[in-house]
Amino acid sequence: MSRTLPPAQIVRKVIDEAFDIHSPVLVLDWTDGGANVERLWELPDGFSIMGGAPRRFGLLVRRNGSDAYRVQILWDRTQLVWRDVSRLDLLASCLSPLLTSVGLDLWSLLEQPIPSARMHHWAA
Repeated sequence: MSRTLPPAQIVRKVIDEAFDIHSPVLVLDWTDGGANVERLWELPDGFSIMGGAPRRFGLLVRRNGSDAYRVQILWDRTQLVWRDVSRLDLLASCLSPLLTSVGLDLWSLLEQPIPSARMHHWAA
């Protein structure tokens, strides 16, 4: 897959409760027909999708450790989840050029802080 894609226009952002109630799903318009050409989209963990660019795209990246991420993707009507993906696996996937085409940056998602391991104690 080419490491660059034509820009996509975000037509709207919607909440899809089946994906995540706190993260919007992007409805995309690929005005350049080059993104709609059938191609192999390489995702984490050796998984691939054959087809055009997604029209509905959602991405959740949660950092679990120094080099471990939980990733959830909505690709049109397909939903995928990985519980433990490395930074290198994410950077080698199609996610970076796909996010760049909508004006987002994968690096900023990967640099989020690691959640604190301490427990919060609630008063009774």
